[in-house]
Amino acid sequence: MPSKEKSQFMEADKVGLLIAELQTSFSVARGVILLAVQTGMRYEELIALTWFDIDLKNRKIMVNKAWDYKYTKTFCSTKNKKSREIYIDNLTVNYLIDYKEWQKSYVEKNNIPNDLSLLFSTQRGFPIDNASCNKSLKKICKSIGADKLTLHKLRHTHTVQCTEAGMDIIYTSERLGHTDINTTLKYYTHLSKKIRDSNESKVDTYFSRKISATKTATKD
Repeated sequence: MPSKEKSQFMEADKVGLLIAELQTSFSVARGVILLAVQTGMRYEELIALTWFDIDLKNRKIMVNKAWDYKYTKTFCSTKNKKSREIYIDNLTVNYLIDYKEWQKSYVEKNNIPNDLSLLFSTQRGFPIDNASCNKSLKKICKSIGADKLTLHKLRHTHTVQCTEAGMDIIYTSERLGHTDINTTLKYYTHLSKKIRDSNESKVDTYFSRKISATKTATKD
């Protein structure tokens, strides 16, 4: 039963259910959601992606622009004015291969203009709006028994996943596109139970070993 407290991220078991659900069918919103949780990209970066930014062979996404959805409704610089590459896993690569085929059929069937080769274009030929993505995510969260989350909280979730996987904070910070590592550290205020348990286990192992070693040295 989902708690009433607002969640800052999705726990690993629910992420697994989310990914499984997202793979059952395709839609533009579902595509955004999957890449959000698998890459930690910002919403404005996700909707600015074109197929020219996707390198499936080398398993990389080039984040070199964003979409100004508030004012100009066109491409703009990323938040930190820098470009970066994000390495993607096999699941994401295979999803994008299948998504590309689905999108091709979807665009042709609905006669959608997509001169910019956007990954996440709606029937009007513009990037999908944040509200539509959050609406879809809310529905999916309910179906898998997870706490309600926003698209931005999936960025927090990705940070936690990187930590659980053992990635160092510098790599994680670069992956997220943070110019200041302290920004990444703020995400660590919402540690998952798995991370806490792992760290507490390390405390037991390390300090117990020190005590044991001291006792042995005393006997000698």
